[in-house]
Amino acid sequence: DAAAQLAFMESDRSTDYATFKAQYESDAIATVTAKRAQKKQKEKKETTTTTPAAAVVVVEDAAGTESSSSDTESSSSNETESSSEEDTTFFAANLDEGGTLSKWKRILSAVPKIEKGTDQNSGKKSWKNGIRIGDDIDRRIASLALPSMLNLAVVPIVNSVDTFWVGRMGNALALAGQGAANQAFFTIYFLVAFLPMITAPLVATAVGSGDTEAAQDAICESLFLSNLLGGIGTLLMVLSPRTVLKLVLSSKTAPAMQYAAPYLRYRSLSMIPALFSATGFSAYRGLLNTVTPLKVSLTTNALNLIADPLFIFRPLKLGFVGAAVATALAECTGGLIYLKLLLKRNLVSFSKMFKPPSMQRLIPLIKGGAAILIRQLTINIAFLTASRRAQGMDPTGVTAAAYGIVMQIYYLGVVIHLAIQSTAAALVPSAKAMSGDQAARKVADRIFFWASITGFAISACQLAALPVLVPLFSTLPEVQEAVKIPAILSSLIHLLNGPVFAGEGVMLGLGTFGALASVTAIGVSAMFAILLSPLGKTLDGILISIAAFSFLQAIGVFVHYIRFGPLRRRGFFSKQQTN
Repeated sequence: DAAAQLAFMESDRSTDYATFKAQYESDAIATVTAKRAQKKQKEKKETTTTTPAAAVVVVEDAAGTESSSSDTESSSSNETESSSEEDTTFFAANLDEGGTLSKWKRILSAVPKIEKGTDQNSGKKSWKNGIRIGDDIDRRIASLALPSMLNLAVVPIVNSVDTFWVGRMGNALALAGQGAANQAFFTIYFLVAFLPMITAPLVATAVGSGDTEAAQDAICESLFLSNLLGGIGTLLMVLSPRTVLKLVLSSKTAPAMQYAAPYLRYRSLSMIPALFSATGFSAYRGLLNTVTPLKVSLTTNALNLIADPLFIFRPLKLGFVGAAVATALAECTGGLIYLKLLLKRNLVSFSKMFKPPSMQRLIPLIKGGAAILIRQLTINIAFLTASRRAQGMDPTGVTAAAYGIVMQIYYLGVVIHLAIQSTAAALVPSAKAMSGDQAARKVADRIFFWASITGFAISACQLAALPVLVPLFSTLPEVQEAVKIPAILSSLIHLLNGPVFAGEGVMLGLGTFGALASVTAIGVSAMFAILLSPLGKTLDGILISIAAFSFLQAIGVFVHYIRFGPLRRRGFFSKQQTN
């Protein structure tokens, strides 16, 4: 359904979706059947020329049956197929059938091809006509990832602007209090935000089958639960912000508490609107529309940018809490815009939005979100511990302010990785559903490649920009000095985050939530071990603990993908056997 919907969105839509989908599936089946017949015929011809000493491996074909072929045959077959004409359908590319291609050729096959540009008049290829990088898979990845990157990047950029204006006040404790309040807010927020995360696949499935009613039910159930759970979180933060802040600060008498408590009280007003926006974003992602959420995000965050100086300084003169009020105003605007859009598309009904979901409908939501919730809870506890460590290092707030600035810079890169993660979560299962494991492997390999390149680019850009970024966040020399080394470490962590988020996206898309939670638990355990050691008593040590977390995550997701996951590569690590 997802693959057919992707193609339908790019077609001229001259027919209805049901007719288009039927023809699309028929064409895909015919293509795959023809390819399979060609391969069998090719294997028969090559069998007569294969030497008895060739290495023998066992592979599983697209139909799920086992057959034996030589490593020489498999390599030759795949090399021939990789140079053949591209399929007419997007995902029906025969690469690495059964996952038996040698490990180095698998790695090389993940690298996009660089070709000469084609002259539009003569049709000849020449370097004078420019270069062409990649194929349809690369363009599809870019079409989904780039709008998501822009959409997700707007939020940390605006949060960084909040930090910029608070930093202009020249008060380290105000910066520390803002950082503590934001950490506490997002801890509560992400405990509820697993609901919007599982809305996208539910909406995609419903829309793909033409069932608008089911899509509406999924969105309204998420909004109802967001209202309920978000309302509880809001009341907790409004009525007792100091209790919530004890998650981050060592005690209610911590120096930064006087700034963090009022900031969190106003910031909490954006909880429900933020969950509405997250649900709306997920719904549109399920519709394979990433442009509308980008427009909404740009609008609401532009409002935040304009409101910040007006609320903090003149004319309202609210001080540092003005940043929280401006953020809450922008989030409320975004939530209302999404609500209006969803009502206009008949994807939300007021009667359903305030109606509790039945237990029969609630159980799939709980099952689907349980592993994600456990994973998010584990990560939250780890980063809360890191924040508590930073907040308690010195009474002046310098270290805590430095930690807040470092994490602001770090999260600017994380949101780009998150966009690639969501792209993998959408494209890999679509490829698997359309053309089987081999097509999904090709898409996943390419996403791993681009994610790794992106990680290098983010790391290099942040390292180059640090001399400019650090003074923007604080005018205090002692804070700027405390930021230098941790900021360098945080930038280098993105070298690991590239494959980490790509692997997590693949695991989310294939539904291996339990394995993902287990991998996360291993990384968090290492992070805790360092935080609780003497090394964890320094800001540099906290960043090293995050690096250890990312390192083990990278190993975990890669080994799962290669060795244990649904797209595992048989024999990737094992030695070839000979007759």
